Amino acid sequence: MRRHLALLVALVLLLSVVAAAPAGAKDPGLKDRPFKATADRVWAEESQACPGGEDSYYTGTGTHLGRFELFETLCSTVAFPILTFTVDGLLIAANGDELHFDVLGTFDLVNMELVESSGWVFDGGTGRFESASGVAYETLFRDEGGDIIGVDAVGTIMFDASDRSR
Repeated sequence: MRRHLALLVALVLLLSVVAAAPAGAKDPGLKDRPFKATADRVWAEESQACPGGEDSYYTGTGTHLGRFELFETLCSTVAFPILTFTVDGLLIAANGDELHFDVLGTFDLVNMELVESSGWVFDGGTGRFESASGVAYETLFRDEGGDIIGVDAVGTIMFDASDRSR
């Protein structure tokens, strides 16, 4: 009888340990990795998603992406002297996997400088980026007229590199 009770207690303890295991323990491939991307702007046009917004298309290369395409929609509102902006971004990796990101920030129109920016906040996608997270901070490059001509982004990204489903 004692032996059965001891086995039952051991089984209950084992089940409670398995049930309490953290979700990340199921996914040993999920870890922070360095991220870097460089892209040139190909075109920009007025956005249909928001009044006064802008849709842009870039091509470039990046870690974990290879040669990629970047589509983004920039929307903004002004409460002078501050412009508040959002960016909805989509990176398409060389293999077709998609990586989604959002940006939220403010810009001082008097001093013509960025006040704050969340950076590219990664929020999932497809394929190996399905549950991606992380952040990359961008540096914009402008021509003499002030138009954006390129971007560099550097940060970290967490995704399951062992997912080779695509």
